[in-house]
Amino acid sequence: VLDIKSGEKVIDFGCGTGNFLEAAASKCLNAKLMGVELNSNTLAIAKLRSKVKGSQICYACDDMFRYFDTSIDHNPVDKAFSNYPWGMQTKMFSKSSNYIEKVMRGQERYSRPSSSDWVFNRLLVDSLKKDGTAAAVMSNGACFNGTDKPVREYFVKNGFIKAIVALPKGVFAPYTMIQTSFVILTAGGSKGVRFVDATDLGTNDRRSCSIDETAIDAIVERLGADSEKSVFKTLDEIAARDFDLSAKRYLEKEIEVPNGVELGSVAKIMRGASVRAAELDALVCDEDTGLSYLNLGNISDGSIEDDLPNLSTLDTKLEKYRIHNGDVLISKSGAPFKVAVAEVPEDRKIIANGNLYVLSVNRDKIDPHYLAAFFSSPSGKELLAREAVGTTIPSVPIKALCSIKVPLEDADRQKTIADAYLAKTDEIKLLKLRLSRARQELTDLFDEEG
Repeated sequence: VLDIKSGEKVIDFGCGTGNFLEAAASKCLNAKLMGVELNSNTLAIAKLRSKVKGSQICYACDDMFRYFDTSIDHNPVDKAFSNYPWGMQTKMFSKSSNYIEKVMRGQERYSRPSSSDWVFNRLLVDSLKKDGTAAAVMSNGACFNGTDKPVREYFVKNGFIKAIVALPKGVFAPYTMIQTSFVILTAGGSKGVRFVDATDLGTNDRRSCSIDETAIDAIVERLGADSEKSVFKTLDEIAARDFDLSAKRYLEKEIEVPNGVELGSVAKIMRGASVRAAELDALVCDEDTGLSYLNLGNISDGSIEDDLPNLSTLDTKLEKYRIHNGDVLISKSGAPFKVAVAEVPEDRKIIANGNLYVLSVNRDKIDPHYLAAFFSSPSGKELLAREAVGTTIPSVPIKALCSIKVPLEDADRQKTIADAYLAKTDEIKLLKLRLSRARQELTDLFDEEG
């Protein structure tokens, strides 16, 4: 992708033991290669490899931002690469360089980045000559999380991003299962972004996933032309998607929702109570008080379990998180998302956990069991998954949930689907009861027969 030419100046920030630079040296004769690494032990290995192979790579033991101040700021490079750390908080950066202090104050038209990925990406961009190119591996979460929208907007509007490639899951396993993207950066002037889905190109083994030469060729081919796995989007098209840079989202097929309306127009949506574990432990009791607490784990196969934790008292501040009969429950995080319709007797009060959304449905417009059936369907599950954000644990923001389109069919059609859904959840309950009894009978069998 970098297409390194003879005589070009190339830098690897955070070069580790020199894997990238040694590969570049073997393919790009006479390129001027340099690596910057803070860990002196790791760098010693890189230097030893270069000496044994005769690759003549220059190495510096330094903080990459401080090295930029002293060696790159007024002497930019043709090509740059970095497989930088993910998941760092920006406050973890050392304030030992002018560059990082400037970044942490916020640069030009965006405030301080939330994800460290964008600090590293900005370093790569600032290190390039006018016609230079950089490449890096970044976390998927930084491509679409809400807090980094301003910095993504700045990068897109200034033409710093040439392409985003969604990589296969597990390419860095067993060290991490964080999903990653390959980003191609320029010094400015890009008129749009090429989005490539390469998640299908990994070769899986027992513990990890690799990308072989055939897969690399396929990625390069997808970077060159539109296909089912590749699309070019203009700056205006990316702005219309709120500067979301997740490659897969630009390549997803549209889900047809008949007579679709926004979920927020047919239901009031509330997040459950965020109660600390210590507070909850103090409230839980063995006695049946008529007060219960619903955890995410108490929902399975479209229904709420009967045996919920009992609460000794109900704080008035928790009263507003009550679940009412017929409310639809959707898990806030985790995929696949859980869905259920609440059955709450008149003499009971159930409080929803903060990992749940409670949907108070307008029954004049939509049947709760019909709505639950939709979100339990492949299309409904996919719509929830597409709105999920987060690097490690995907979760759906309440704003995104409100905007999801749901089908609003006629009352007879809704009732038919709702009745069928209710019948199946009842059937599952009965089968679970039979299974529980059979297991107990199996346990008691020896003693009874004896």
